[in-house]
Amino acid sequence: MFVTSCRDLKPENVLLDETGHIRLADFGLSKDEVVDDRSAMTFCGTPEYLAPEMLLNRKSRRGYGKSVDWWSLGTLAFEMMTGWPPFYHKNLRQMCRDILEADLRFPSSCHASAEARNMIQGACSVVCR
Repeated sequence: MFVTSCRDLKPENVLLDETGHIRLADFGLSKDEVVDDRSAMTFCGTPEYLAPEMLLNRKSRRGYGKSVDWWSLGTLAFEMMTGWPPFYHKNLRQMCRDILEADLRFPSSCHASAEARNMIQGACSVVCR
């Protein structure tokens, strides 16, 4: 089975073609053959969209899988609904700490449907917390 993990899904890498269809771009950080939850080892990506598994792997070196892409999809959807990534902080250390420890909270100004919130919560749910 040939499975690729994008590892850098963010607004800048989501494009629309001439017919309005979504196209993903910039696969420079992608990894082929990610077949389990330990297939990838490299610490890479954009801080605002890094999954907890990626941050934890930086110290443990146990690896991670394609779940990092689901996390990034959830953070991307959150940003589309609210205007900001869910754990954004000017201080990089604090942002990483929040990604690992903070609960996902929607601002009161977010009027996303229950279904959209559930999808985002599901994408950003992490077993390793």
